[in-house]
Amino acid sequence: MKRERVVAGVGVLVVALLVSALLVNHRSVRYWLIALAIALVAVLLVWLVPSMQALRWSGELQEEKRIELRDKARGTMVQLLGAVGLVATAAITVYQVSITRDTAEHTLILTEGAQAAEQFGRAIDQLGATDKGGKPALEIRLGGLYALERYAYRSPADRDQVGSIVAAYVRTNSHKQVIHPADLPKIAHCVPDSTRVPVDIAAALDVLRSLYPVLLYRPQTAHPPTIDLSNAGLAGANMGSLDLRAANLTGTQVALADLENAVLDDAQLARLDGRYACFAGASAKRARFTASGQYTAAEASADKAKLQGAEFGLTDLTDAVLEDADLRHARLEYTNVTRTNFAGAAMKGATLKELKGRGSFPCGGKNDLPCKDVAPHQATPDEMYPGKRPSPTTSSQPSAG
Repeated sequence: MKRERVVAGVGVLVVALLVSALLVNHRSVRYWLIALAIALVAVLLVWLVPSMQALRWSGELQEEKRIELRDKARGTMVQLLGAVGLVATAAITVYQVSITRDTAEHTLILTEGAQAAEQFGRAIDQLGATDKGGKPALEIRLGGLYALERYAYRSPADRDQVGSIVAAYVRTNSHKQVIHPADLPKIAHCVPDSTRVPVDIAAALDVLRSLYPVLLYRPQTAHPPTIDLSNAGLAGANMGSLDLRAANLTGTQVALADLENAVLDDAQLARLDGRYACFAGASAKRARFTASGQYTAAEASADKAKLQGAEFGLTDLTDAVLEDADLRHARLEYTNVTRTNFAGAAMKGATLKELKGRGSFPCGGKNDLPCKDVAPHQATPDEMYPGKRPSPTTSSQPSAG
């Protein structure tokens, strides 16, 4: 009998210790009181319940038999409570491990966030770095640009913010060039003239292409990045396969630049200097070339370009190559098309008004244009309105389809 009681006592003690171990991490007196209460309840259950049951059997069983059954009942209860304690201990251990892991991950995220914010601020400072002579420190600035690129990939939510900062760097640090006719090639080549582009500006454009590649970063139906490169000097730059949807390129110089397969849908292209630029395979649907100034794309190469619905106003397309271009529903108003090559271009629904020069338009057939060539010379806005350049107006004559 003594042995059973010792076993019962040890079992109860184990249960009490297990319950206390579940709350060992809590320093509050409240939790310690709860642990002691649970242990006391366990002792009372093990000691009193079997005794009460034995009293009920006093008239039916002998004293020794009742004591034996009571001790067995106590042993069974101790085993059950011990099993419950072990299971509870395992569950609480798993819970505590999970809490510890979540806390560690949260701390790591906060630490990485603080480090990223510090690196972001340092990268911004590097963009304006200068040497002792006050000249741009290109090595440090390049490091800042590529640090911003890494930050954008670590924090996709800040990608557009980084893109805006890099675009602002291009606007403020690039310079337009005076390009003499003797320096221009006979035809536009789809090869960027890297000798004209400063190293930091070329790197900045590479970062923008990394952040906004055509068809890779985001689908064409998604919200456009709206990059602002207005009035930037990007002569000879490599801008191919760059997502420039809804971008602001007003007054930007892209002469001799490579914009092959770039996407310029809905972009603002007023007063763009695109002499000898390559637009082969580019898309400029609904892009607006109309402005009070004059858009220059003389001698540009835009074969197979997608220019559906584009608005050309006061535009110089002298000697431009638009072979097989998609110009359906495009508007060419007050446009200089001297020797412009439209061979194979799709122009159904295009509006041709007050054109200057003679262009090679594809007439008849699917395009249903009313004439083969535009008249050698029609009145220009300056001739019609001396001293005042009117805005192009909506017109449907002559119109295809």
